[in-house]
Amino acid sequence: MSVDLAVTLADGGECIADLCTLRQHPDLFGEVASTPTAWRLLDSIEEPLLERLEEARARARDRVWSWGMAPKRVTLDFDATLVEVESENKEGAAPNWKHGFGFHPLLVYLNQTEEALAGRLRPGNGGANTALDHVELLDAALAQLPWPTRAEVFASPET
Repeated sequence: MSVDLAVTLADGGECIADLCTLRQHPDLFGEVASTPTAWRLLDSIEEPLLERLEEARARARDRVWSWGMAPKRVTLDFDATLVEVESENKEGAAPNWKHGFGFHPLLVYLNQTEEALAGRLRPGNGGANTALDHVELLDAALAQLPWPTRAEVFASPET
């Protein structure tokens, strides 16, 4: 199942429903997880596994960058967006400033490659400019970058 999701992402998929692309090619991909099964898998991921996945992503990026694929410049793009839901029964959802109901996730992308480095699902009333959320995500995003880049970010002439 997790392989199905990884292949979908690698193929440019942006949501679980994009698994249907793999299902259209059973000779190539075999039996592909259903959308409800994929949701259950993602819902079952707890903190220890999430940390291992984050470490694996960072190691993979380090390896690819060491092969000369690193961008010449690193720009982190913070992006908050509103995600509306139909039911107030969704765990963690809350009213938002646009008089809707849902979530207000905050994401950090590597601008040059459009890779998502880190993200947090927040309730709909989460502020777009909450400093604590930004600092937490900055730390998580920097942990995804190879050490030489991180060292350059923290270097200053005074230290």
